[in-house]
Amino acid sequence: MGPQTYRDRTMVRLGLGLAALSYLSVGAAVANAQAPVITDPGDLKILSVNTVFGPLDLKPAWKSMAPMPTARAGFAIAAADQKIYAIGGAVINDCTITSAVEAYDPAQDLWITGLAALPRPIRWRPSGGALGGTVYVIGGTETLQGCPGEPLRTVQAYDPTRDRWSQKKDLNIARTQVGVGADPTNNLLYAVGGGTGRPDFEVLTAVEVFDPTGGDNGEGSWTQKQDLNTARALPAVAAVNGKIYAVGGQTPDNGVIDTVEEFDPVANTWTIKRSRMPHPRLNPGAAVLDGKIYVVGGRTDVLVASVDVYDPALDLWTTGLPLPTARRGLGAAVVDNNLYAIGGDALVTTVDQQFIYQVTGANNPTSYDAFPLPDGLSIDHERGIISGTPITADDAFDLTFEITNSSGSDSRNVTFYIALPPAEELSSIVSSTCVTGRAGQPFAFQVLTNNASSEARLMATGLPYQAGAGPEMTIDPGTGLISGTVPATLDGSAQSFGVGLNLADGSSAQSYLQMTFVSDPSFPVITSSSNAALVLNQFFSYTIAADAPVSSFDYLGLDGVLDGSLPAGLSFDGATGTIFGIFRGDLASKPPAEHGALENLVARRPNAIETIKKEPPPRIQTLVKQDEVGTGTAPLNFFVSLHDFEVEALPVVASGGTNYVIFTDDPLTSGNGAGLFESGKTGDYINYAVSVPASGTYDLKAGIRTSNNQGIFQLSIDGTNQGSPQDEYSRDPVYEVRDLGSVTFPSAGDKTFQFLVTGRNPASGGYQLVFDYLDLVPRFEAETLVVKARTAPYERIHDPSLSGSAGTSFKAIRSADYLTYTVPVATAGIYNVQVKTKEDGHAGSFRLWIDGAKQGYPQGQDCGSSGGDGAFDLGSIYFRSPGDKSFQFLVKGCGPNSTGNDFILDYVDLVLATQLEAEDLAADASTQFVRVTDAHMSRRAGILLNAQAAGDSVTFQVTAPVAGTYGVKLGSRTGDKSGIVQLAIDGVNQGAAQDGYSAKVGYRVVDLGRVTFTEPGEKAFQFVVTGQNSSSSGYQFVLDYVDLIR
Repeated sequence: MGPQTYRDRTMVRLGLGLAALSYLSVGAAVANAQAPVITDPGDLKILSVNTVFGPLDLKPAWKSMAPMPTARAGFAIAAADQKIYAIGGAVINDCTITSAVEAYDPAQDLWITGLAALPRPIRWRPSGGALGGTVYVIGGTETLQGCPGEPLRTVQAYDPTRDRWSQKKDLNIARTQVGVGADPTNNLLYAVGGGTGRPDFEVLTAVEVFDPTGGDNGEGSWTQKQDLNTARALPAVAAVNGKIYAVGGQTPDNGVIDTVEEFDPVANTWTIKRSRMPHPRLNPGAAVLDGKIYVVGGRTDVLVASVDVYDPALDLWTTGLPLPTARRGLGAAVVDNNLYAIGGDALVTTVDQQFIYQVTGANNPTSYDAFPLPDGLSIDHERGIISGTPITADDAFDLTFEITNSSGSDSRNVTFYIALPPAEELSSIVSSTCVTGRAGQPFAFQVLTNNASSEARLMATGLPYQAGAGPEMTIDPGTGLISGTVPATLDGSAQSFGVGLNLADGSSAQSYLQMTFVSDPSFPVITSSSNAALVLNQFFSYTIAADAPVSSFDYLGLDGVLDGSLPAGLSFDGATGTIFGIFRGDLASKPPAEHGALENLVARRPNAIETIKKEPPPRIQTLVKQDEVGTGTAPLNFFVSLHDFEVEALPVVASGGTNYVIFTDDPLTSGNGAGLFESGKTGDYINYAVSVPASGTYDLKAGIRTSNNQGIFQLSIDGTNQGSPQDEYSRDPVYEVRDLGSVTFPSAGDKTFQFLVTGRNPASGGYQLVFDYLDLVPRFEAETLVVKARTAPYERIHDPSLSGSAGTSFKAIRSADYLTYTVPVATAGIYNVQVKTKEDGHAGSFRLWIDGAKQGYPQGQDCGSSGGDGAFDLGSIYFRSPGDKSFQFLVKGCGPNSTGNDFILDYVDLVLATQLEAEDLAADASTQFVRVTDAHMSRRAGILLNAQAAGDSVTFQVTAPVAGTYGVKLGSRTGDKSGIVQLAIDGVNQGAAQDGYSAKVGYRVVDLGRVTFTEPGEKAFQFVVTGQNSSSSGYQFVLDYVDLIR
């Protein structure tokens, strides 16, 4: 059979282990009618990727092209007659070598297969070069008589026009890992350095030159030349302007060499050049373009994606754009001023990072195995899921996949590349490594990062690609969103792809992603979102949904165990696939003793707040299994926050010509990160899709970051302007909360929040915008609430000074009259209750009761509680379930300044909060402090500091449940023996000093402003007595509770 053009859809085998699932037929019509089959995955760490870079392009960038049909590493590569030839190399490990020859035609973006195979000896790490349209393969390691075997002197030539191989004159010195450079001007081929075989590996200085016109019978001839100054294996060798250059290479102990040697053929001398390679490495690819030598990829202690460029004319190194995937053993070649980097091997997983991989096969396997597995990994024999956290690095860990059904079994040998973990301070990719999609349907996957700056860019190789047509999926370099549609195959078989991910952010970080696409309609694919907001103190509910019947719902927990640990406070109902509960701020909870039904949830308020670290979004891996068909899988990323919508978790669309980047390296951001909109002019916009949980009225607040190069935005929601334009300019970066007014949604569901750039401050240097989060605070306008009961007349009034220009006026006749509203609470959780009334000379005091229980302190404008603005803080309440709640306002007179008992209610706000009772907190004081009982205090108790003088203090250990910015409020008791107190948090004064004096015992809530905790955990809240009111007879301080309001 002659050469064939490789036009089929390409299975991308990325060193990220996805190839193993390629073209797998899952769910045959007749279960177990045939023995199962594992489609040959090649090797999990060996790549078929083909990327191209045009350094002379107007906007140079690496692009993916048609992948190589045979994934390989350590192969010979050469360009001849506008085509690139890949020859030999390893396909599973150093002992499993291919003789396949494949040619890439860049003009058509197609590979040609079926070419004459490389004759024996089959070898690993041969070197290639081309002269006059002929491709030469030189040296290497023979593998037939052992692994890795002995170095070879063999030289063979391939004639593309005749598709024929011929034997050429052997090298004088047998060698592997030899550097080969072609000098087309003089029609010569140089073999430089290299090494002998193992176990006594010796690095060589020997240099030989091949003349294809010399010798007898057209075999050519080799002539020895002056030795190198430095012995080096795997040097990059190139001819530029009549000189030969040997660049880099490795020492006998696998050390890297950073020098360049220049050979003068006329003088027969080597000279070490002055400049040094910026990023010396082993096993790179190298090629000459525009008179410069490009050295790409390779490895040091870790795989590298860097590209170094040497200009011989200037003896100068520069750094180029890094590869999309770090890899070693790759080939590099140039056609039409384009640099191609092809094949190689890359990491499959990393030490100390969670790894998930799914083994699949045709003909309904009923059991799966993988052996021996690296330490830290295990396999689910029923679902074929390999998971865990590797604990030992190994660049070639051999194992076997095996699948079985009643008709037989199948097995394949594969190899893992387990890399060392990156330094903690470096940016990293932290998303899941495994997902299932539906062929023919739109697909999206969010790549997550940690500690990535706004300059970071994500790249991917191995995404689904149609040869000759282009990519079927793309990655957004700023947000990391992979999206597109993979067409179904004609035979309905499943397709799997190994995707290499690279985060370029000064240094490079790598990860891998296995994507499997199924066509069988009975195979379940998860359709529920992979992102979920886990808001502190708010009820959470998430149901795993699939597009086909499911026999069981499961997940791999935070601990990697099937149906294992979940964030604290959450439970799993296996019957419905629902995860639910109220998140308390601890990600190290134990799994529930047994799964309870959703309707049996019994929530209790925690006595102590548990903590989490500010880390990337924790995730679990959800699983949906259909017996006799297969298991679909997808990650569930929990975006832990104080806020309703972290922008890094929202679907986003930016206007053309702009960039949107998620950065995760700023500890002051809420959640895991924030979004930078790189706008360049007025009229640019960004759209967020915000899923509103329930109809109703909300206060809308946006967390932003201001700076000296930012613009002015106008928000619109579904096309209607919301709030006033907001200027994000400030001289120095500052995180702020902007109140964008109240908005009423007549229905729940997705809403488009568009932030339009309308201009910039005259002092600003740009139009950029930075968004951190969005909050929808439930606001219950009095005029919209249902009145459940009353003992006196009331009316709805119109008043421009009220929110929504309306409210409710209750005409109380006497003390103890009441008005009861029905307040529909959409989401269970812990809320701070804030009430807004209108001051009025006829107003009386009031007491709020919620569902029959007292809430907060008695309130009234004339009782000194409101501060004169009609706003009242009623403390926090725990709604254990959603639904209608009874808010009863009990009215009674209050002092000589009040002429009546009227009560005008504007609205009620419910703001998520963490309330910490003083009597529950660990405390230390400079003088006596005691617990006091008081029926008017929250939980009827508090702490009294019996201070005797200025300078006395008490310090409470207050735990911040998650990192973020909180409003600090104190519930305290006043009296005629109280002093003046200053709060300091971790040694920094918070708010103004508070005078606790009152002529008679009173109760109040004090707002001390906002504080940002960059890390969760214990904070020292120190209350220092600074003096006393002239009317006070003491220095006491009584604390009821601390509220941390989002």
